[in-house]
Amino acid sequence: MHEDAKREVEKFDLCQVHGPWPFYQWGMDILGPLPPARGGAKFVIVAIDYFTKWIKAKPLVKITCKEVIHFAMDNIIFRFGLPRVIVTDNGAQLANRLVERANRSLMEGIKTRLGREKAGWVDELPNVLWAHRTSIKQSNEETPFSLTYSSEAFILAEIGIPTYRTLMIREGYN
Repeated sequence: MHEDAKREVEKFDLCQVHGPWPFYQWGMDILGPLPPARGGAKFVIVAIDYFTKWIKAKPLVKITCKEVIHFAMDNIIFRFGLPRVIVTDNGAQLANRLVERANRSLMEGIKTRLGREKAGWVDELPNVLWAHRTSIKQSNEETPFSLTYSSEAFILAEIGIPTYRTLMIREGYN
């Protein structure tokens, strides 16, 4: 009976794209091969938290078990704690919808920023990740940044131009 219930829940769309709380469930995938970039990187390992939609990504020269383990340890476990679940697709394409959607978003962002210059994708990856992390997501009407840090990120325009938020900062209390 328990297995039947588990199979039914796995079919339900919302269960495939939402975690019960932050950093409980992560999805991981590898993008590539991409055009060779600075340092010889041709792949990107991508992880996304199912609850906050926070994406971590790292360029890779080659795909090895050691690289994947280091990525998971440094970018998920040591930063956010041990997740209950890490979902991978074991190499099957389109097996993890949330991560595949994140991959598409990253690639579209890189293409938009680079145009025809494809070799610079490694340099643009942090900018695309920032844009993703500070954009409101339809699924929860929040930004991944705000769900992760319980605060909205300051954007560059707010640093030089006074906004209500920057005017309300009380230096002695921060």
